[in-house]
Amino acid sequence: MKKTWPSILIATIVIAIVFCLALAGGVVYWISQHVHRESSSAESAAAQFGRARARFAGQSALVEMKAGSDAVVRDVQASPPAHSEVTSIHLLVYSPGEEEIVQASFPFWVYRLAPPGSRFGVSIVDADSALKQRIRVSPADIERRGPGLIFESTDIPVSGARMLLWAE
Repeated sequence: MKKTWPSILIATIVIAIVFCLALAGGVVYWISQHVHRESSSAESAAAQFGRARARFAGQSALVEMKAGSDAVVRDVQASPPAHSEVTSIHLLVYSPGEEEIVQASFPFWVYRLAPPGSRFGVSIVDADSALKQRIRVSPADIERRGPGLIFESTDIPVSGARMLLWAE
């Protein structure tokens, strides 16, 4: 009977370690299926952004950044409640320095799993004025707005990257 408890403890520890490794492997696999990186010229990236942006013709993003001007943050409370449900979040980022484009798509429920009060954040740093601004959009903001543009930047300060974030 005395040898039973150490055996049970060791077996429990081994099972916990195997479970953690399987969970970590599953997370890595899941992310690899939702994030895609590829080399891209500026012209090719511009075409991809154009196609993605064309779906939202006439619509303004909740947060907009344009080269040489302050970020524009629209009040989501002022817009009428959405009539359709948000099911996924999509991200398109182009880095001119690395000549790389990153595309990511995640189910919206992943964003909802974040602790209450957490928000998607974008830090904006202006190298000329040493201004740092943090813009936040919560899952509730996105659900209220419904499918559409969340964030659009044509030229992120300092890096010159371009970014488009939308909900479907």
